[in-house]
Amino acid sequence: MKIYHTETQADYDALMVELEAQGCTWSFGMKLSESNNWYVNEDLTCIRVYDSEVNQASLNYYKEEYPDIPITKYKAKVNEMKFTKDNVLEVFKH
Repeated sequence: MKIYHTETQADYDALMVELEAQGCTWSFGMKLSESNNWYVNEDLTCIRVYDSEVNQASLNYYKEEYPDIPITKYKAKVNEMKFTKDNVLEVFKH
């Protein structure tokens, strides 16, 4: 199991693209690109990946629920985040 903390919408978006490319889905089966939930916890958003299932909750929740699991701060790679309409559509086609 891994837990990631995403402080910005860009960090969240980049993580969702990366995890979806690895075959991960939301725990209820939906593709990660079909739902943007960063707004729920904003800069306190954490993503838990267990096998290929993804869940989301607040940083405080995961600190309390999984005190022995390290939480990795995920940062988008700046050069990879230069989105255009064309490359965003290409990423989310799959």
